[in-house]
Amino acid sequence: MCPTHNEPKQPRKALVRALPLCLLGLLAACGSDNSDVAMERRAQTNIGRPDWKGVSASSEERFGPRQAAPTGEGHGAKPQAAAFIYDLPEGWTEAKPTDLRMLNLKVAGRDDAACYLTALPGTAGGILDNVNRWRSQFGAAPIAQADIAGMPTTELFSLQAVRVEVSGPFSDGMGGSDLSEGSLVGLIVQQDSTMVFLKMVGPKDVIAQETEHFDDFVRSLTFPGAPSKTGTSEAEATRAARTMTHVAPDGWTVQGPKPMRKLGYDLPGGVDLGVTVLGGAAGGVAANVNRWRGQLGLPAVSETDLMTGDRIDCFGISAYWVKFSGSYSGMSGVSKGTQDTMMAVVVPLEDETIFVKCVGSSEAMQDLEPALREFVTSLKWETTQ
Repeated sequence: MCPTHNEPKQPRKALVRALPLCLLGLLAACGSDNSDVAMERRAQTNIGRPDWKGVSASSEERFGPRQAAPTGEGHGAKPQAAAFIYDLPEGWTEAKPTDLRMLNLKVAGRDDAACYLTALPGTAGGILDNVNRWRSQFGAAPIAQADIAGMPTTELFSLQAVRVEVSGPFSDGMGGSDLSEGSLVGLIVQQDSTMVFLKMVGPKDVIAQETEHFDDFVRSLTFPGAPSKTGTSEAEATRAARTMTHVAPDGWTVQGPKPMRKLGYDLPGGVDLGVTVLGGAAGGVAANVNRWRGQLGLPAVSETDLMTGDRIDCFGISAYWVKFSGSYSGMSGVSKGTQDTMMAVVVPLEDETIFVKCVGSSEAMQDLEPALREFVTSLKWETTQ
């Protein structure tokens, strides 16, 4: 049962528990011919109650067999009063929900650009398989499980969802939706017995233009009874009012804004330095270190080896310092055949993980360690108010 607006302010975990129950309340109505479609406008806010009638055979082929509805939720039962509240971006229009689209929106009013929400019971193939399914629709190479931990995240229904952005010639494999230059911005999150997908897809130029609207829409998306997003917790308010301070040596050049990076520097000799902050454990220390090792063509190491490895003081804790060399391929998976070195730090804090990653040719990196260690130990959060 979802919390109501007149109850005391609930902690974040209450909303996390409520999400699968609310979504599965809609999923449990699969096969019903009596579900109503109703839209209610509240100024700039909309509430949608989707007509949820079932999952087609083609979806079962993609995601596997459906799980039985929870006990007491009959297959043909009418949906409970589950709904979504959101701010409709300027120029976007609503389309009728379909079997798979609980929310169905036309982006910028175009027939070839859409944003829609899907929820499926169970694992629905898992996050990795679905990320690679989306990537394959744009001709992009698949990624490995270890790469998931390094992907950006976006908050969806107060959960940290994996964010996927990919462009290329688009084909959904079903015909009629092919684009010579398409793009996708999508979110995937798994919580308990529900997998939730929200994606915007269409022509590349349209998606680039509408990404900010998409992010605004995601921030506004909630359901009745959820804790107000305007009532941020003390911890959230503190995070919003802080700045990452540091001391950088002379000769380091500040990079312009880059996706995922809190800080970035270009170092002499073509060396790249980036600092990234991700919510939660972000996959864990071992998964991220072994993902980096894989990018250098090195075998994975055990968690025990990491626990007994080098440490450095950073953000008030004893963080993990790693250093290794090989032929760096990065996220592309294609090695340049050069001899490279990476020095990196993983800082697992209570509710976020900070990564400092520095990579370049082994020649350029050979005398860099003392300066990098000083930079790492200088990193701090300072409150701006």
